Amino acid sequence: MSGKVEGVTHPANLADGATITETYVDNVTNSIIGLDGALAKVEPIHVATSVDVSNDATENTLFTYEVPANTLGTGNIVRFDAGLYWYNNSGVVSQQLTLKLYYGSTTVSDTFDLETANTTKYRPIICNGAVVATGATDTQQAYVAWSAMTRMSVGPEYGDLDQTFAEDSTTALDFKLTGQLSNAATTVKFGLIWAVVYLVDVS
Repeated sequence: MSGKVEGVTHPANLADGATITETYVDNVTNSIIGLDGALAKVEPIHVATSVDVSNDATENTLFTYEVPANTLGTGNIVRFDAGLYWYNNSGVVSQQLTLKLYYGSTTVSDTFDLETANTTKYRPIICNGAVVATGATDTQQAYVAWSAMTRMSVGPEYGDLDQTFAEDSTTALDFKLTGQLSNAATTVKFGLIWAVVYLVDVS
C-alpha cells in the first residue's frame, strides 16, 4: 500500500492482461472498507539485532530506537513487536526476570518479576504494543501486552502499565526495551531474538 489516498475512487474492472498498479490496489482497498483518504501508512523504522544476557544482574538494554523530534505527533503511533527468550537451569525456581519498556524517561511498562521453573528448556516471551499521541505534543497513551511461558503454562503475565504520561515529543526521545535478572548466574540467561518498531501515520 502506498499510504494515504486522496478520496475514494471506485475502481473499474481491469481488462485481461492489464497492469495492477499501486493506485488501483489502494482504490480497491478504500472502496471495500469505505475510507475517504484515510488509509494509514505503516512503516518499519527500526529492526533490532539479537542480544543475549547471562551471568549479569544489572539492567541491560535489549534495543533502543531514538524517535526523531516531532515524529510522534497528533494521530501518529509508534508501535512495536518483540520476541524474547528466558532460560533458568540454576536449580533455583525463584530466579526472576524483569522487563521494562521506556519512552523518554517514562517507564511505559514493567513486567515486575517473571519466574520460570528450573529446566533445560528455553521459554518464549512475546511483547507488543504502542505509544499513541493524544492530541498534543506532550501527552501520550500506551498499550503493552506481555505473553510468557513461565512455569508449565502459557498465559499473560500482567505487568504495570503507565497508560497516560507526558513526554515532549518535539525533542528526540529513546524508545527502548530492557531486561534485568534478579541474580547473576551462568545458568540463567535471557535475550532478544527479534524486534521491529513501526511508525503508523494516520495524519
